[in-house]
Amino acid sequence: MLASPEARAAGVFGPVSFYNLDGRTGAIEVQVFLATEGAQAWADGRWGPGVVELLSVLVPVEGESAFPLHLYVSNQSTEIDPVAVRITVDGQVVVEQELEALGLHNWILFELELTPGEHEVRAVAPYAGAELVEAFLVEGEQWAVIDFWADPTGGEAPRFTWRIQGEPVYFL
Repeated sequence: MLASPEARAAGVFGPVSFYNLDGRTGAIEVQVFLATEGAQAWADGRWGPGVVELLSVLVPVEGESAFPLHLYVSNQSTEIDPVAVRITVDGQVVVEQELEALGLHNWILFELELTPGEHEVRAVAPYAGAELVEAFLVEGEQWAVIDFWADPTGGEAPRFTWRIQGEPVYFL
């Protein structure tokens, strides 16, 4: 599996140890989670200049692994306030509530755990007539934002926006 071009490290877990090999070069020892299509495994290894050493045999992970998805949801409209929103991931309801604009700086965090692979998010504001459907790929921890927008007096139809990324989201 380590030699497979499809295998990739999905994360480093546990303590990282540093070893001095000869006074000038060193190696690190870590536990790595490897992911390939249809399989995941843990491996302990040591890497450094001229050193690639597998310290233990790959141990298959029991069951499916999951990664966190930090989903932030907000109503960015003072024209439709509050707005009833329903959000599903792969058909499962993860958010169903009325969102208030509250000065337009109000993001509510929903913590999800998703298995690696492709997923679908659907956001619906049934009374406002807005819907969003997006496919996304989970390969590790991710942060996502769904915002509801509407300005009927300005001629802007109600809509959702979606953003997903592999690093924390910062709001102003």
